Amino acid sequence: MAQQGSSGLTTKANDSRLDVYTFVRRRLFSAMDAIGREREATRDAVRTDLAACGFGLAIDPLDPRFDQAEISYCKAVLRAKADALFEAYEVYGLEPDDWIWKELNSHQQQLLAARINSLKQEAAGTAVRTGRNSAPGLARAEALGREIERSTHAFLKSLACEIEKRKHMRKTEKPQPLVQNTFYGPVGNVAQNSEHFNQTASLGIQPQDISRLVTEFTAHLDELNLDTRQKQRAEIQIATLQAELNGDPDPVIVMQAGHTLRNITEGAIGSLLAKAVTNPLVWQWIYQTLANF
Repeated sequence: MAQQGSSGLTTKANDSRLDVYTFVRRRLFSAMDAIGREREATRDAVRTDLAACGFGLAIDPLDPRFDQAEISYCKAVLRAKADALFEAYEVYGLEPDDWIWKELNSHQQQLLAARINSLKQEAAGTAVRTGRNSAPGLARAEALGREIERSTHAFLKSLACEIEKRKHMRKTEKPQPLVQNTFYGPVGNVAQNSEHFNQTASLGIQPQDISRLVTEFTAHLDELNLDTRQKQRAEIQIATLQAELNGDPDPVIVMQAGHTLRNITEGAIGSLLAKAVTNPLVWQWIYQTLANF
């Protein structure tokens, strides 16, 4: 009997881990688009500044002035992975553990290897196009790779402190899963026994309303004047909702993304509505719709 019990616990743990893995993978996939756009916007700004100084637009992609964009990109990816892991553990009622740290370390190593390889390919491609020796470019790629490694390693230390803090906080409170007994299917189906889902086979919000929410937020997000970090987080939630609508929506991810989006923007929307807002009907509708999450 003891062996069966142990096997049952192991199976349950493996199922939870699979749920977390699936959740994180989908959340990170949605986040990467916004993170990539942010990096390109930063690089474009550097190109514009250099062009204004007379350097022209044909600038070496390994120019040191692009270094910060690469470093910020890698940190943003790790931040998104950590946020997705933290959210997944909260959704499934799991206590933070060392697996989060292992996942972040593994992702950092994979990200670093991929970026160094990409930088080397850029250096080799530039050498072929210009007929120059590739050695300096490859050396430059290696140097930037080492700088990315140092910066992301330091960033991982801050994430390690956050993990330990979350562990400590959970010691005095029992984790409550946001969703249990989830029935995966089209939006409109229900995860029973959940504080955010009801028993009427409904999410509490219609798919067409989610689609409109994505459209309205995309068009008017800048009106909230969020800081850079909060705006990026909001864009990630919006991208997540859009990604779910494009495929077979997962009710857990839809509700969590909406809930997080509400937490990020609710205060700013309230302040906006208290002023002479340009689009009052739009923001009133958004505010009311977010209350369903």
